Amino acid sequence: MNNYRTRKVLLAAAVMVALGGARSASADEGHTPFLPGFTTGLPIAAAPPPGWYLNATLGSLTGTLQSGVGTGLPVTVQNANQIGLLIYVPDFKLFGAQYYVAATDPHIFKNVDAFGAAYQSNAFFNAIISPVNLSWKLNNGWFVGAGLSVYLPTGYYQDQPCGAGRCETLPSFANNFYTFEPNLAVSYLGNNWNITLNTVFDFNTLNTATNYQSGSAVYFDATVAKKFGNWSLGVIGNYSRQFTNDTQNGIVVPSTGGVGAPGNKFEHLMGGLYTAYDFGPTRLSVRYLNDFETQNDIKLRMFLVTLFTPLSTPEPSPVKTLITK
Repeated sequence: MNNYRTRKVLLAAAVMVALGGARSASADEGHTPFLPGFTTGLPIAAAPPPGWYLNATLGSLTGTLQSGVGTGLPVTVQNANQIGLLIYVPDFKLFGAQYYVAATDPHIFKNVDAFGAAYQSNAFFNAIISPVNLSWKLNNGWFVGAGLSVYLPTGYYQDQPCGAGRCETLPSFANNFYTFEPNLAVSYLGNNWNITLNTVFDFNTLNTATNYQSGSAVYFDATVAKKFGNWSLGVIGNYSRQFTNDTQNGIVVPSTGGVGAPGNKFEHLMGGLYTAYDFGPTRLSVRYLNDFETQNDIKLRMFLVTLFTPLSTPEPSPVKTLITK
């Protein structure tokens, strides 16, 4: 493996652990579990060598809530996110693929102005564990990866009686339900390129406090980047779409703002730029993403700064293969 590709696959360990988005489409539903565009810039399908790694991201997210037909509503959000992702890559393979695990517990500083009422606060989002990540190294610079992350209902969530119904006195930081998040990714890392497509699915359980069922969604994170010396430059993008309806008490909910098709299905189309610099095995990257089209969600502008660094890289021993077929 060439030196460039070695540094590139080190970054792939952030495979499926990502902070939830800024969704505030209803009083009962909180953030989208996966943050659209979070895995852009990373060669997600490739696994790093055995060892411990830290992927630390500081993010600034700002935007305005959009209705079901993409018109702006008087709700603005400014988030400062801190995501410290810990990755462990053991020295064995599973089904012929490199196996690794990861975990994080993101923290959010939030500023919200909703219909003239403003507040500031900070708390933890859902803890996220990624117990199964697999990376198959193919020929000619190609990699295929698959994984599963689970969002635990551990963060700050608040639901209190409000009149005859129920509402949150302050919008929650976390979701009061589990999310199961499989992914499938393909990366090409030959000839100093990083061309990656990562496909992510979110499947949510019921919020038992409100009897609200958030619909399932799919996310596509795309990267085309080229290495020039220690620098990498490229373009990134995301398309996200919810494909099943939100329901409450078994009834399909209306769209945000009461206009558009019912079901409160969100949609994003995002694009932006990526740059990174390698300091040996450590990489500092900067990403900017802008939402061009949004429905039933916050129209985002994201600025993400990420430091990826090995914490330990032991000398590899003969690879242990648990299952080969």
